[in-house]
Amino acid sequence: MARKKYAKARYFIGTKTAALESETAWTEIEGARSESGNAGKEWQTTDATVFADGFRRNAKTIYDSGQIDLMFLRNIADPGQVALKAACDDRTDEPYNFKVELDDNPDPAPGDGSPTTFRFRAQVQSFVRRGGQPTNLVEFTARLDLEDEVIEADASAGV
Repeated sequence: MARKKYAKARYFIGTKTAALESETAWTEIEGARSESGNAGKEWQTTDATVFADGFRRNAKTIYDSGQIDLMFLRNIADPGQVALKAACDDRTDEPYNFKVELDDNPDPAPGDGSPTTFRFRAQVQSFVRRGGQPTNLVEFTARLDLEDEVIEADASAGV
């Protein structure tokens, strides 16, 4: 089993109008430093206990796709960061397309192979500058609330 690493991962934002599978207007968000939180399927539950059981019972209700925080070095001129901030300022409830590419393309020649890719739709709920010390770089964090399943594609070699 090949181990996947986040070193040299690349983050992209797309549009909110294209279907995730057909998105082509990807803009790289430069300066990624870390990702925290969870992305995937997690059931929300409701209490389904009845007195006669003597045990707590739960019933699955809906999926929660997760929430992730992305930390970046701030670059106000980066088109990806500009798009991410605009998505946060967008007052509609429509999610944006996002893509994460790992640095594991087995055939990195131009046009050959593809890296492991995670695609998802999310609303940008925050875009905030992080505090720091005199020796720190200026950073910001964007919180993404995922709204659908994460589509995963494993790395593949070209033909």
